Amino acid sequence: MPLGRVHHAAPHVRLGRVLVVCALAGIGMLTLRAGDAGTAVSTPTCLVCSDFALVDAFLNVLLFIPLGIGLRLSGVSGGRAIVLAIATSACVEVLQAFVISGRDATVIDVVTNSMGAMTGYYAISHGALLVRPPRAAARGLAGAWVLLCTAVMALSSYGLRSRPGGDVYFGQLARALGGHPGFPGKVIDASINGQHLPDERLGPEETASVRRALAARAGGTLDLVVTAFERTSWRAPIVRIADENQNEIAVVTVENEDLLAGERLGANLLHLRPVMFRQRRALAGVPVGRMTETDTLHVRVHFAPDRVSMRSIHRGALLESHVDVTAAAGWRLWAPRLMTMDGSATDRILDVIWLFGLLLPAGYWGCSPANRRHESRAAIRPLLLTMVAVVPVLLVGPWMGLMAATAAQWFAAWAGIVAGAVLAGYTGRSSTRAPSPRNMSVRLAPARPIPSSWRQ
Repeated sequence: MPLGRVHHAAPHVRLGRVLVVCALAGIGMLTLRAGDAGTAVSTPTCLVCSDFALVDAFLNVLLFIPLGIGLRLSGVSGGRAIVLAIATSACVEVLQAFVISGRDATVIDVVTNSMGAMTGYYAISHGALLVRPPRAAARGLAGAWVLLCTAVMALSSYGLRSRPGGDVYFGQLARALGGHPGFPGKVIDASINGQHLPDERLGPEETASVRRALAARAGGTLDLVVTAFERTSWRAPIVRIADENQNEIAVVTVENEDLLAGERLGANLLHLRPVMFRQRRALAGVPVGRMTETDTLHVRVHFAPDRVSMRSIHRGALLESHVDVTAAAGWRLWAPRLMTMDGSATDRILDVIWLFGLLLPAGYWGCSPANRRHESRAAIRPLLLTMVAVVPVLLVGPWMGLMAATAAQWFAAWAGIVAGAVLAGYTGRSSTRAPSPRNMSVRLAPARPIPSSWRQ
């Protein structure tokens, strides 16, 4: 090699190395922080290690995908990438077990972390198949994605439905839970569907009545009357119904100026993260400091499968709010922390963005240039077929008892398909565009030996 020649890494290799460093930094920041004291109760060999085991596994996979992408771009072989991913995950779990307090270290975390890295690695390895698939692959990808979207919406619908369980219920009024002080006030009365809710164990008939009320199509109504309380900076439960294992069946809490309500959902059974429903500024009229004994707050929460309604009355001022529960809200079940819904415009915008992004790949693969037989109707026929194919995705929710999808959600779903089709058309045009002379590589034929008769 001549002296003075410097070999520079290809741009994608440099990008991969930067991505590996950033991925490792992000993994360290998110996993090597101390957790709440006393929360690490899992054994290293457990499979379902927490109440949110499924969502934790999903987030572990997402967390390690950038590492796999960076390793592939850096030119690391598949075998070495697997070893590096397992070693990185094992180091994280060892530190969580022996150094970082309040964190669970389990074998299943090593498995899911490694799966995430390998997902990112092989997604880049087969990027050409995903970006410009042949006809059969494009149809298969589009059909598989539509089925996956339908399964996600069905899982979301099940996770958002009320699923009260247990054989014995306990009424808990203004109890101190979760290491926080209890509700700083007095509960004058609490009832569900007109049945008095005591601050003690419920009888068999009372338990069955509460369970039927919460599971019924008409839903259950929880009424509260409280007095002599003050605002709190933590979530202080006013009334809580729990089963014999202290699983939360229904709860109404206060937090600053807001009221929050929740019930046991299918998400709890699936080990996903349930949602709560919020009424903002319900306590805005409550004076700062402790209320007097004669100053009361009336609260009514109605839990129905497709809508949660909240009403609060203080000094004659009435505040009502309604939250429509659609399958599009199911993305909150996979969030890294507990999410609340208040029926605001922000909630609706986030739901339509989720649907738009969820169905964009279906439009991309369904309208891939490989699926176009006739260029004159290339952008019409596959687009219409894909839009019809995704109709069951939005019909799963109402079929399972939730509120029907709104017009904005239908529009967002079809807009995602159209956006995917436009992106597929742009990708197809760029792939067929003739290369410029500057970027064209000239492949020379191998040199032939000079005949001996030509030599002098």
